[in-house]
Amino acid sequence: MKKWIAAVVIMAASSPAYAQTGKIGSYTQPQVNPHPAVSPYLNMTRGGTNVATDYYGIVRPQLETQQTLQNLQSGLTQVQTDVATVHENTANNPMTESGHNITFFNYSHYFPTGANRFAGTQNGAVFGGAGGGGTRR
Repeated sequence: MKKWIAAVVIMAASSPAYAQTGKIGSYTQPQVNPHPAVSPYLNMTRGGTNVATDYYGIVRPQLETQQTLQNLQSGLTQVQTDVATVHENTANNPMTESGHNITFFNYSHYFPTGANRFAGTQNGAVFGGAGGGGTRR
């Protein structure tokens, strides 16, 4: 019995643990076969149903899904390449200033102060509006 347990422990210790390969935080994209092992056209040979129903209801949606997933994968690969290129270019040439000053909580465009405080008036005269109650000339 002890020999059997020792053999199991040795076998378990000698086989690689596939879930623990790679560096911490790394990700290896799984290899996917774009061609299925079994043809989707075999669904058309099922008995008891119409061939057109099987083709348009099962086979074509499966083929369209495969094509869409391949397009999505190629688009993702392109985006990853573009991001890597941008990251590489930014590391070599840091971005410069745009030349436009910004201010946090800057409402001067909405609530002018100073000489332009009375927008829509002539020489400071109020011609009506909310809270004015009348005209002043």
